[in-house]
Amino acid sequence: MNMNCIHTLAHKIDHISVSHLAFHHRNIAQEFISSQRLDADDNQRLLCEAVYHLSCLAYQARTHAHLANVLVTEWALMPCQSRQMLCWLNQLRSAIRHYPHSVNNTPNFYPAPPIAR
Repeated sequence: MNMNCIHTLAHKIDHISVSHLAFHHRNIAQEFISSQRLDADDNQRLLCEAVYHLSCLAYQARTHAHLANVLVTEWALMPCQSRQMLCWLNQLRSAIRHYPHSVNNTPNFYPAPPIAR
């Protein structure tokens, strides 16, 4: 996984389920480790950091059947979630706003699976 894949996941966060984000956790973690060499205020690093921490929370929640097919944004707004999750989601949205690339220039590496309801 490279930064373009992280960028794609970040831009599609509104359409990604908890299980889909958890599935990519290891790859996201590897990219997060390599992004540590970037400047702390770099938007790429902030974006990668937010996606990584959201994927960590998704990885922990993947065992709960009632959360598996919930969209990440719906999951973050559930009353049982912590403020920290909302902070990571806000950091992600802020980094996306300031990221220099358009989502239309990024190939769709990992399309979100359909949600079974």
